[in-house]
Amino acid sequence: MKTREMTESWFHVWRGAVALAWGDHDLTADESALLQSFFADQNFSAQQRQQLEYDIKNGITLDAVLPHITNVRDRAHLINLARVIFFADGGFCEDEEVVLDAMKRHHTGTIDIEQALEDAKSQAKEVMSAIEFKEQKEYKKMGVIGRISRLLDNVVLSNESLR
Repeated sequence: MKTREMTESWFHVWRGAVALAWGDHDLTADESALLQSFFADQNFSAQQRQQLEYDIKNGITLDAVLPHITNVRDRAHLINLARVIFFADGGFCEDEEVVLDAMKRHHTGTIDIEQALEDAKSQAKEVMSAIEFKEQKEYKKMGVIGRISRLLDNVVLSNESLR
């Protein structure tokens, strides 16, 4: 199953994962296998896969990729990947904690909280509209008895919530 569209920002999340694995200047076979499992369901172009293979073989720094991760959610995803990668060898070392803390500070410093709240409200409205539309379609398919039954159920639930 392939995942989301491969934007430039999303691609650099995966290069960032390679950089995190190379953070101690050594990429183990287990880390390489973990990266490959991450990459399996991504929609990489042939050129992007070639770039990732190059990065895995030769290493890359986090500083080289972070400026290219422009999407807020992509940066948050890289922070989550960092936790997985750092725990892959049994736990965080001090250097890994420093890197993770720096990533979190950078990420939170770039978030427009007001815009994030507006985006969340907008997405919630879209979801609620889709649910209401689906319920209206189902309601229209019901006969008179079904509609009365649904109405009575709603009245009972409403009365129970008032108690």
